[in-house]
Amino acid sequence: MNDQIRAALELIADQAPQPEGVRRRATARARQLHRRRTVLAITGVAAAGLAVPTTVIRLAASNPEQPIPGSPVHLADPDPAPGHGNRRTPLAFRAGWLPNGFAETSRCAMVSGLTTAFQERQWSAPSRSTLDDDVPPSVTLAVLPPDEELSGLGYSAAGPAQSVRVGDRPASATRSATGWTVTWVAENSMRLAVRVLGTVAPLPTALRVAESVLPDDFAALESGLFCQWLPPALAVQPQVVRLTQVDQGWQESLILTGYDLAIRYGPGYERWRTSGTGGTPIRFQGNAAYLSKPTKPHRDGDVFILDAPLPGGFGVTVTAKAGAVVGEDEFRRLLGGIRLGSTPATGWMGRR
Repeated sequence: MNDQIRAALELIADQAPQPEGVRRRATARARQLHRRRTVLAITGVAAAGLAVPTTVIRLAASNPEQPIPGSPVHLADPDPAPGHGNRRTPLAFRAGWLPNGFAETSRCAMVSGLTTAFQERQWSAPSRSTLDDDVPPSVTLAVLPPDEELSGLGYSAAGPAQSVRVGDRPASATRSATGWTVTWVAENSMRLAVRVLGTVAPLPTALRVAESVLPDDFAALESGLFCQWLPPALAVQPQVVRLTQVDQGWQESLILTGYDLAIRYGPGYERWRTSGTGGTPIRFQGNAAYLSKPTKPHRDGDVFILDAPLPGGFGVTVTAKAGAVVGEDEFRRLLGGIRLGSTPATGWMGRR
């Protein structure tokens, strides 16, 4: 099970930009910024996109040992009870302080049976990064599983760790091409991490956020996606559920280890559909859908793909590895057991 958990966590890291490309672009941008002798800070940018006064930007840039400007995060109202048929995963911690202009955009949890082994909450700034166009400014708070290596999770980079402190507790800080990650063990023996990317002064900012972390008795990740039946090769694998704010509103996903199975559901389907109408016409929950099948014999990496537009601009895509993992009959049976549940609570999106 530990190997499966590690594989599931690695697939989350796969969603991040490749470090080589990020490092190359960040280095080039750093040289350009050095020539200009101008460094911009991500400061109090309102969600409406208001401009930040130049004096504030220069002040933040001239104090690289200080966190970028921020303010306390007040305890929000409890998240509502889950909708009919939905799963609710309580989130253990929250940030008590955040940089100005950052709002929550993603919640994620890995669930193995009834045990939550990994949690992640992310807050993002509305403006683009001044360091790399592919890495918008973000603050991430994660609960890490015990005894797991940080490599491959997106929470560390190659190189030595720097000893720091989070309050009165020892911690370690590791640097990546576009930011810093601080990890430590909380009072309840849970292993926590704060990652800050795409801003100036990322380490002081990460430490400031880490020192503010508090237990959260109210926040939760709600998910309506379920598979009532899975092939034996998939039934024992941990599930990763994620709810993310996107341009069209929100997107919900359920992923199994190594992308053996990935389901995405939400509005704005035409903007993120997988393969269009080129597959075999089938029916999915009473709606016209399209099934793309791999060639025979299967090649390594071949997948079955379902694209299913639903009423109201919603849609579902399902991908599953072909061959030994899932055959066509199993894939069709799996599709018949997918339940979408109710629309998940998204009131926390865009909120500190």
